[in-house]
Amino acid sequence: MNRFDGYITVDGLETDINIHGTVDQNRAVDGDVVVVEIHPQTKWKTKGRAPATIEQSQISVVPRGLWNPLVVASEPEAAKAPHAAFSASLADLQRRLRGSSLQPTAAVVHIAEHAGRRYIGTIRTTDSAALFDAKDPRLPRGIRIPHKEMPEEYQADPVGFAADKLCIVKLGAWATTHRSPQGIFVQATGQVGAITPEIEALLIAANVQEHLLPFSAAVEASLPAAAWMVPDEEVARRRDLRNWTIFSIDPWNARDLDDAMSVCALDDGTFEIGVHIADVAHFVTEGSPVDLQAKQRCTSVYLVNQVVWRMHADGMFVVDAPIWYGKTIIRSVCQLDYGSAQRLIDLPLGDAPQTYDEETWPAARRPMDTGLLRTVHENVQQLWRIGMARRRVRFATGAVSLQNTKLSFVLDESTGAPVSVASYPIRDSNRLIEEFMLVANYLVAQKLLLAPDNVAVLRHHPSPNAEQWPRAWEMLAAAGIGKDPNVELSVWLDEIKETRGPALHMAVMHVLTKPMQTAEYNVVTRLTTTDRHFALNLPYYTHFTSPIRRYADVLVHRLLLASLTGERVEIRGEDVERCNAQKLNAKTAQQSCDKLFLAMLLLKTPVETAATVVGIGPKSFTLLITEYGFEQRMFLDKMDATGTLDATTNRLRLVLREKKLDLTLFSAVRVQLSATKDTLDVVVDVIVD
Repeated sequence: MNRFDGYITVDGLETDINIHGTVDQNRAVDGDVVVVEIHPQTKWKTKGRAPATIEQSQISVVPRGLWNPLVVASEPEAAKAPHAAFSASLADLQRRLRGSSLQPTAAVVHIAEHAGRRYIGTIRTTDSAALFDAKDPRLPRGIRIPHKEMPEEYQADPVGFAADKLCIVKLGAWATTHRSPQGIFVQATGQVGAITPEIEALLIAANVQEHLLPFSAAVEASLPAAAWMVPDEEVARRRDLRNWTIFSIDPWNARDLDDAMSVCALDDGTFEIGVHIADVAHFVTEGSPVDLQAKQRCTSVYLVNQVVWRMHADGMFVVDAPIWYGKTIIRSVCQLDYGSAQRLIDLPLGDAPQTYDEETWPAARRPMDTGLLRTVHENVQQLWRIGMARRRVRFATGAVSLQNTKLSFVLDESTGAPVSVASYPIRDSNRLIEEFMLVANYLVAQKLLLAPDNVAVLRHHPSPNAEQWPRAWEMLAAAGIGKDPNVELSVWLDEIKETRGPALHMAVMHVLTKPMQTAEYNVVTRLTTTDRHFALNLPYYTHFTSPIRRYADVLVHRLLLASLTGERVEIRGEDVERCNAQKLNAKTAQQSCDKLFLAMLLLKTPVETAATVVGIGPKSFTLLITEYGFEQRMFLDKMDATGTLDATTNRLRLVLREKKLDLTLFSAVRVQLSATKDTLDVVVDVIVD
């Protein structure tokens, strides 16, 4: 949604409904649940040619050995019919839309449920009221707050308060005769531009403010002592693997070390692979103070048990080999980081020295037993070979990965301010861990579905939006970027990167990411075809491998233990739904934080960089800022530019600063990035020669 165009999704309707203009939006904001009245068809919009139905991925036959699925999905039951009158109206609307290029428009007639969001912004003061300007451009500027409802600090010095305070405000009553709502002042977090209040504000706005609170005395008291040792009786209940060569591979600065790996070559040429996950659920018992706190937070917000199976060397499962699940005691022989693991992958075993230097393998990352150095080196390489073999087959048979650029900041140790930024490097060592975590998550999902009680918390990723997905392909084809229907999506994207460069590769991925729907957790008692994971091309999947940072994984750990012991575990739907909501909120906070720290850097030093056009209209165009992985919509009137759109060629002819510029989809553009001092927003300016 923006200030002038909003969209609503209706279950059972293949196209979104457009709500154009502030009159038809009728005071609704993003996230509100609304009742709408459909306009007569003469007022509907034309979107372009009607899309054909195109199946763009998952076209190959997946070798059985890749996943060896043991649970067969059934067809879902028919959805409960809605109210008869509504059902008839929906059917009539769908009939009129079928095969057409029309998009229905509507007007909001009632707001059934307010989103209740809180917004970050700054205050201006006038004689009649305080005026709130939200950072969110979708809200009108100058939201009025009566002076008497502002805090004492404002009352004492309105001008000084307005000059530098970062504020949180909720929306109040919005009269039909007013262009903007009343504001409800929530709090001021501190000075605009200061790191701590800016972070506090974005966490509150994203509804993850629980992460700001210190742990209660009850939580602290329930934690095991720092010198805690595994009791003998607990050792007796578990499989003792302390003589195995087990190690972890994580980011160099990781603190949540909850997974480790092992591999053992067997006499028949196959390999026993172990994924060892911290038994967080052992310490986080249901209903305990820690559990209640984890249930509220649900997920970590990143600001700037065990499964053993057998595989062939090519990454395929040994089909008839048993898979072992259980509680263990392990002793990790070393803590590798992705950089040191990558250097071990790159260094052939035959060239490995008797002693490794600090650059290749830092002493702090090596086993204390020097006799294990070569064993760990060999195991890392073996896991890499098996993992990469699986990865090649996965992507050749329908798996999809549309990852956007992830930023990595270097901070000043004394002030916490950003000093540099770069894209986060993804190496084969990262991919190695990803492959085996995917397998472990899949196998745990399978174990839960095979259990007698047959209750599972699955991670479901729906297919792309049925309307937007083929339109994205139509847009690519119109730009001369066609795809052989016999080539898998991931293979095709790799070809674009190799033959036409990384900038176009990123832009195409960006276009194809737009129709993707959000993955979510579901409680499943009967597996159906709608429970599959689209991106992974899997019939079922869950999250098991990160219980330190995700509460959903703790729930899965409890279910896995119940499947092994025959006990029953109650899973509450509201807990799973909160995991979904908080995961989205955490993502919003993380993206806001990246933009904030980038703005802090740009405020000191503007940069010139490359951008790619990923959207064109008569009054605006959209740029993907390639190096930093974010998009920016550019409005011609705000650029002080004029333009004419040729509908036949979809070419926008601009006049900007008395110079002409022709733009088409995927045109390369140079831009300058800077930041506003008062609001710390990133500013994008097009450079014309």
